[in-house]
Amino acid sequence: MAFLENTGPEPGDRSVEELVRLDETFHEGLMAMSGNMEMLRVLKNINARIRFVRWIDMERCDRRVSQSDHRDILLGLKARDPDRCIPILSKHIERRHDQISAALKEGLAQIYMA
Repeated sequence: MAFLENTGPEPGDRSVEELVRLDETFHEGLMAMSGNMEMLRVLKNINARIRFVRWIDMERCDRRVSQSDHRDILLGLKARDPDRCIPILSKHIERRHDQISAALKEGLAQIYMA
């Protein structure tokens, strides 16, 4: 929770690169809490591969919603309540997938249609 408190919901004057790094740090920290170092290695590999996609979307992302999801997920984990965590995780992943897909489509349209 301290990480979320320190990074806050507003981007402030942080660069897109720093926001991406903070997002990756949160997800990797969450995975590290599981104690599954193989999954952490896989996540770091995935993060390296999708960093550009995150970078494209970061300026459009409503950080307050993502940070709220992150906070709710941590609270559910702390309470060891999977019935609380699973719907939040599913909604978070689906929303971010939709947002990133839209950002990529818009970017491709600007490249090839402009």
